Amino acid sequence: MPVGGFLEEMTADNLLVCGDAAHQVNPIHGGGIGIAMEAASMAADVALKALAKKDFSREFLKQYNSIWYGKRGNKLKKLLKQRHMMEELTDENFEVLANAISGPDIMIMTEGDLVGSAKMFTKKLVRHPKLLKIMLKYLR
Repeated sequence: MPVGGFLEEMTADNLLVCGDAAHQVNPIHGGGIGIAMEAASMAADVALKALAKKDFSREFLKQYNSIWYGKRGNKLKKLLKQRHMMEELTDENFEVLANAISGPDIMIMTEGDLVGSAKMFTKKLVRHPKLLKIMLKYLR
């Protein structure tokens, strides 16, 4: 499962890749079927345009990269940063985090919603002041 990062370029002459081949998975939980379906739809739209113009060059097909990163990829990049932050937590900080957040809080975090996550962490600070250190690391 490709959770180490994303391909910056998912196109070449006569080629568009999506899904696992393009490393398009959620870096937090590894899910990718829905993401792959979205990417396939975007790739299909570009492929249809390429068919109409009879232009299958990398230059023409690379619009898929822009569409993908604009609609979904940049959000997943934020999640990758979040995963790296979680991997760097000390055992003590992980325990603080685990005791402070709930299932719905985790869902906010895994959606890559930076503003929603910041609001959630801010509310939690009242009861769990040790979260400040973790929050500052997450927001950088």
